[in-house]
Amino acid sequence: MEIDGFWDGNASSFTDALYTAARAVPAQYKMQGTFNVNNMTVSAKVKFSPLFNATGAKLYVAILERETIKNIKSNGETKFFEVMKKMLPTETGTAVPTVAIGSWDSISFNYVFKGNYRLPTDGQTANIINHTIEHSVENFYNTNVVAWIQAADKTVYQAINLTSLTPASTEDFFAAISNIDVYPNPATNNINISIDLKSNDEILATMIDVMGNVIESKSVKMQAGKNTMNFNTSHLASGTYNVMLFDSKNNSSVHQVIVQH
Repeated sequence: MEIDGFWDGNASSFTDALYTAARAVPAQYKMQGTFNVNNMTVSAKVKFSPLFNATGAKLYVAILERETIKNIKSNGETKFFEVMKKMLPTETGTAVPTVAIGSWDSISFNYVFKGNYRLPTDGQTANIINHTIEHSVENFYNTNVVAWIQAADKTVYQAINLTSLTPASTEDFFAAISNIDVYPNPATNNINISIDLKSNDEILATMIDVMGNVIESKSVKMQAGKNTMNFNTSHLASGTYNVMLFDSKNNSSVHQVIVQH
């Protein structure tokens, strides 16, 4: 268990006195932040203002999944909360520039998750997620972003939960869907869309190019559970395309796909 970077011990030995002492330490930075999720892309902006002459501090940003259920094992746990999925840009953090006391500065981040979902069998090095080709996020619209500024000695100066700017219609769309997989990506001859619905619905799928031209559109009545639809990409020029999905209430999500020949 870690408390503000200065206490490291077993949670069973954490006491009210330690908690009170940690709360009494004043924050050394003001922080604000927002994030947005668009399919597999997470964008974040963190603003900060020092309250003392800070040197050598680093900003750390993490994408968390609020709740996961696919990683159930044999100990009886069935839900897992605030599961860390990716550090932005990496776990080494970002150097905080020198800013005058009371002045504000900001750092922005943009990360695109790659490939399809995979659940690692364990935490061994050979089985960890390779972020260049895969991910372990069950639902991208069930993610949070947190940020903290930390000294070289690991003392945490301030930490925040970023405010979500993700459109409500996108979140509503994923509230009715357990999972979406778009594969293969990159695609050559076909792109498949696997949609796991929580209830019966009619899904409209439209594929467009980067100029907004409609390549193909189809509407399919689907049953609760896993459903699959596909687009023929063999005749398309190599490049980037978007697949837009709409439910019967006009809630939507957008999925970027790459066609390669």
